[in-house]
Amino acid sequence: MNDRRVAAIRSALELVVESLDAATRIARWDNSDPIPDSLRQSAAQLAANMKAANSLAQGSYSGTPAVVNRLSGISSAIRRLSAAYITFQERNCTTPEEQTNALVTLDADVDDVRSQLRDWD
Repeated sequence: MNDRRVAAIRSALELVVESLDAATRIARWDNSDPIPDSLRQSAAQLAANMKAANSLAQGSYSGTPAVVNRLSGISSAIRRLSAAYITFQERNCTTPEEQTNALVTLDADVDDVRSQLRDWD
């Protein structure tokens, strides 16, 4: 698909997935080794990446049915990850087990969206 809108919104979604993955990996880090700078930087970009992706996911689309379907699907995935991350942030985890469960739930959403991205290739 050669529509630049699809490429832009897909790229934004990929950055969100990458940043969320980095953030969850850091949350599980055991501190025996230092966190790699690339992982730390990716996680640090989460808010900016999420904001940019959500901005692109707003509104309605026009064009061929294939383009509109792809844009709508990617927008839906962005909104899903945004909601999942907000839910994760709002959880009041008081035990390591609760934190682990919250991370597993967020990871499942990230993995589902990552799978959708592969299907859109």
